Amino acid sequence: MQQVLTNLIGNSLIHGFDGREGGTIRIEAHGTQQEVFIRYEDDGCGMAVETARRIYEPFYTTKLGQGGTGLGMHISHTLVHEVLGGGIEVHSAPGQGTRFEMQLPRVAPRLNDESGFGALISEPR
Repeated sequence: MQQVLTNLIGNSLIHGFDGREGGTIRIEAHGTQQEVFIRYEDDGCGMAVETARRIYEPFYTTKLGQGGTGLGMHISHTLVHEVLGGGIEVHSAPGQGTRFEMQLPRVAPRLNDESGFGALISEPR
């Protein structure tokens, strides 16, 4: 989850607040006995519909040649879905900021070592 939040914060700073002196990021979390819900939002410039639709594609970036690799959101999507067993949705519009909503099980599913992520999952204590 740390990598996902790092990517979201980085995107807010690089994309959402581009050309601005600052902005606000809000992270909220709550849970049930089975799931954790995380809401991440910024008050940045927001995204066009086409951009929001493509952000999880590998190598998609609006900052090509300016330091963006287009892998941050692809990695975040993969971590949330495949490693943590949850879901992530984006809500955004130009001038309206961006919001991500994540739903995760309290205990990540076990992955086999062939996935390459097996070493990231440890037994709960």
